[in-house]
Amino acid sequence: MEEPKVEKLDAKEYASIVNVLEQHIVVFLELAEKVEIEVDSDDILEVIDKAIFHADGLADEPLKSDDPKEHFLESMYEELADARQNLFEKKKNEAEIEEYVPLDTELWKECLAHLRTKVITMLMEDDADTATSDEFRHIEEFQNIDELDNLEIE
Repeated sequence: MEEPKVEKLDAKEYASIVNVLEQHIVVFLELAEKVEIEVDSDDILEVIDKAIFHADGLADEPLKSDDPKEHFLESMYEELADARQNLFEKKKNEAEIEEYVPLDTELWKECLAHLRTKVITMLMEDDADTATSDEFRHIEEFQNIDELDNLEIE
């Protein structure tokens, strides 16, 4: 049986997935505020980077810390990495019938890279070191959604 053809997502599909991923971050930032754990921008970027490394097939190192913040960030990472299980894309099978299939690894990494870029853009605009759930809730959409197609993914 032939594998379904992998197609790139369009800008709106990327934006939709990035918004779902942002919501995972918002939930954790709200929780961080409630349990009084300070999460800064570097923490968020580290969590996203770890999810990208995981998608690349790099093994996770077991957490060897008693620090509540480290455990909190590990949970945030696990939630973000597990989000992929609930994301699907449309592909045409060999009979040219569209079907929903789990998000391809390369597309997943691109979505995480878009999320990372969006977080960095938001932080640069706000010039903030710490992140709050309110800031994430009010992230402005890209002025031109087509900018997502032009982002360089390394």
